[in-house]
Amino acid sequence: MSAIVDAPFALLLDFGGTLDVPRHWLDRFVDHYRAAGLVLDRGRLDPAFSHATALGYRNTSVLRGYALAEMVEYLVGHQLVWLAEFGAPDLPKSRLASASERRELSRSISAGFVAESLATIATTRELLGLLHDRYRIAIVSNFYGNLPVVLEQCGFDRLIDVVVDSSAAGIFKPDAGIFMIALRELGVAPRDAAMVGDSLDKDLAPARRLGMRTVWLRTAAAPEEETESADAPADYVIGSIGQLRDLVW
Repeated sequence: MSAIVDAPFALLLDFGGTLDVPRHWLDRFVDHYRAAGLVLDRGRLDPAFSHATALGYRNTSVLRGYALAEMVEYLVGHQLVWLAEFGAPDLPKSRLASASERRELSRSISAGFVAESLATIATTRELLGLLHDRYRIAIVSNFYGNLPVVLEQCGFDRLIDVVVDSSAAGIFKPDAGIFMIALRELGVAPRDAAMVGDSLDKDLAPARRLGMRTVWLRTAAAPEEETESADAPADYVIGSIGQLRDLVW
């Protein structure tokens, strides 16, 4: 933990993996695929996950009005299409080849994922209310143009001051420009802000280069390459988002 300093005036927070369930979305999808009867590990789902994510980024005009459930079902649907064409031979092809079967799988996987998200978000909403009494707050996320819609659905919209959605801004983390947009809209200098996120590479390293303080939400499921070291770009490490409430700067 760093030495005690003046608290920042503003917090910038990631959304996925930080304000919802504190795990990478890929790991969560693996669990919900397994619950639906498709046994995959992280490495095998990753190409399908990346394909659907990139497709979503390219189709902002389609997704910009989507709530969480619609967005997740869109992503899972395209993951399943990729798996049907390129997935490992031991996957149950009978469940992937049929469009109607894929729709049923997508609904099942998505429903579990969204229910998990909303259950956690209810707790996070209370925390954001407490934090907003002390800080100006921005949400900065690689998203699909519909982040304001999702945040309103979560009940976060009245608890934050600025939203920067990468697809709407045309800048994606780890490009530091996305953080500069948030800082300008908040009206604060980098030295007066802290970035909170679950990714050392995408959230914290670029924020630190700008002169912001950095808080790493490190969970037990953090990818192996994201391990704390002497040169890791984290000034503070927390094990749960609730620890922000009592963080001593």
